[in-house]
Amino acid sequence: MDFPKSVPSAGLVNGRFVDEDQLAGTPGSLIPSAWGNAITLEVLNAIAASGQEPAEANLTQLWTAIKRSGLAYGIGSIDGGPRINDANGLTATGVYSVAGSWTGSVFPGVDPLNQGSIFHRSPFETSEYEVQTFQSMIGDVFAFRRKEAAVWKPWRVVYHAGNLPAATTAASGVMRFSTQPEVSGGADNNSAVTPLTLKNRLDALLVNATTAVAGFLRLSTGQEVTDGANNNSAVTPLTLKNRLDVLLKGATEGVAGFIKIATNDVMSGLTNNSDAVTVAKLRLGFSMLGAANGYIVLPVWLGGLIFQWGESIHTGSDTKVTSLPMAFPTGVMKAIGGTLTNSSVGPQGIVKTIGLNQITTYSTGGYNVSWFAIGW
Repeated sequence: MDFPKSVPSAGLVNGRFVDEDQLAGTPGSLIPSAWGNAITLEVLNAIAASGQEPAEANLTQLWTAIKRSGLAYGIGSIDGGPRINDANGLTATGVYSVAGSWTGSVFPGVDPLNQGSIFHRSPFETSEYEVQTFQSMIGDVFAFRRKEAAVWKPWRVVYHAGNLPAATTAASGVMRFSTQPEVSGGADNNSAVTPLTLKNRLDALLVNATTAVAGFLRLSTGQEVTDGANNNSAVTPLTLKNRLDVLLKGATEGVAGFIKIATNDVMSGLTNNSDAVTVAKLRLGFSMLGAANGYIVLPVWLGGLIFQWGESIHTGSDTKVTSLPMAFPTGVMKAIGGTLTNSSVGPQGIVKTIGLNQITTYSTGGYNVSWFAIGW
């Protein structure tokens, strides 16, 4: 329908009707009967097509026809759109309602979840693709599918009750992103960390260690350990061992280095030339009692000889048994004795016997007997 541009007598100005202008002396436009009949019939056809009986006094029939035309495709519907039983055969774009069972349904057979609404989108211009979305009115289900090469692809259920619960440490689901304070606080266990909030947190934590600040260290190279100048990296056991192996060479008579301390057994063996003898080891086995009855014990490495001396007190011509200052561990080599006096007399005392623990002397005239014994 258009203005009667093909009728010259209609008097259109710029393609539209105008009123008569008496002051200017210009006539108004005329409405040809053909044009008036055409526009009236077009409106009547729309009214009739919507199922209404034209009524001259009813001025809402065209609006009703337009509304009914939209409702035929679910547009403006308050009941889910027209009920259909075959979603595969839809061709017109619109919203349609379906029951528990229909051709092309989301769920096989009869299923209450199939009840709901379908939005069908007809092919895009010259494209062969069509699209349908489905929303269940019984349960929380949302799905979509598309038609390609005249074949409907399977439905893809985007959301259904239970597939998007809140995520926990034990169950998968939907999770929000953590705030920076939550990431820094480290207490929230129900939100996800983004790369940026994680980086911000790590930047605050992973500081480089120094001699005054705790933090993270890299491992030193072997050359850095050898140079001994780097103070910002850590030494591994292997690089330390390699360095010490170079430094801690065994000492010899011709090379300075490190030497271990000899054990008592090594000291006593008198053959080891690689171990060091400490001051304490030099005196190994040496002891002395500087008394009237005393002894000197030589170190083991000098043979371990024991020299003992003393004086046995006699009150008359008798035999006296006296304990040695210390017991000989192994045996006695020799013992001698005699009288120690300023008088010009011959010897008046002798050593009769000697054992490991005691010495027996004899005296005449009550002279004391001085004695000396060697053993080991």
